[in-house]
Amino acid sequence: MTIGSDRRDFIRGFGALAAIAAAPKMVVYPVVDEAGVLLGTVRGSALSGALIDPLVAGNLLVFDLMKKIRGSVSPDDDLAGAMEKMEKFRFDFLPVVSEEGFYRGFIFRKEIFEQYRKLVREAQSF
Repeated sequence: MTIGSDRRDFIRGFGALAAIAAAPKMVVYPVVDEAGVLLGTVRGSALSGALIDPLVAGNLLVFDLMKKIRGSVSPDDDLAGAMEKMEKFRFDFLPVVSEEGFYRGFIFRKEIFEQYRKLVREAQSF
């Protein structure tokens, strides 16, 4: 979801989140500005909960649901470093952000473990 720095963009942004909520479910959604800089995240569970009551949903801003980023990795970081950060801060995922702060995606603990298990299976087959 892209939003501007103007508070009105946060209001328009919530309508966009409601549309996103109707699409296939995600665990977490990025909130970026017009330039693509990551501002924060909105958990899918927070979004679903907020949309249950139309009166509440109509008065919410994306900003109300958004959590600030407490940790991230760069595209050049290795998986061991990402896993270390996840363990240290008890995160299930980390955003992948360029040096300039541009959002590139998410990496999930589950994906790291799947990749690790795949490598172990391949190593055992030799």
